[in-house]
Amino acid sequence: MLTFNTLWKNHPEIFGDAAPCRTNGAKNFSDQCAINLGVALRRSGADLSKLSGVRYCWQHPKSEGHILAAEEMAKALSRANVSGLQRVQKVKPEDFEDVLAGQQGIIFFKDFWRRGSETFGNRSGDHIDLWNGRRLTDWLSYPRIQLGFSIEGTFSDYHESREIWFWKVL
Repeated sequence: MLTFNTLWKNHPEIFGDAAPCRTNGAKNFSDQCAINLGVALRRSGADLSKLSGVRYCWQHPKSEGHILAAEEMAKALSRANVSGLQRVQKVKPEDFEDVLAGQQGIIFFKDFWRRGSETFGNRSGDHIDLWNGRRLTDWLSYPRIQLGFSIEGTFSDYHESREIWFWKVL
């Protein structure tokens, strides 16, 4: 059964290889949040074949867990029965850190950052990660979330996500 502590220690950001999808040392993708979570799930013993409707990178075998898109992974996790993962819960973005304080699990931020020439109104950048009860795997997420630190275009505000989904993991 999946446990949060195992997931956390196996996450590439924590494990020390924050961009695991590489070819000849070069990152294959600039944004690897879904890949990182897929790798953490695989390293923790989760059966990724249960995740339907996801695309994998073409540089590595599917068994490595290199799932390409955060929203695809979130939708797949919502449909799948993964041992240790509770049902998805939708949380209001404006106070998610208070609602989820002390809880641990997988968290998905829908439409919280702008890609390329997008405006704030039509932003489509997503993020999926682990939540340890007060921050994500990147230590910089603590001041961004707890202190409200953001710089539009560089450090987007998680509180301005259109939706936040959360799966508790014990």
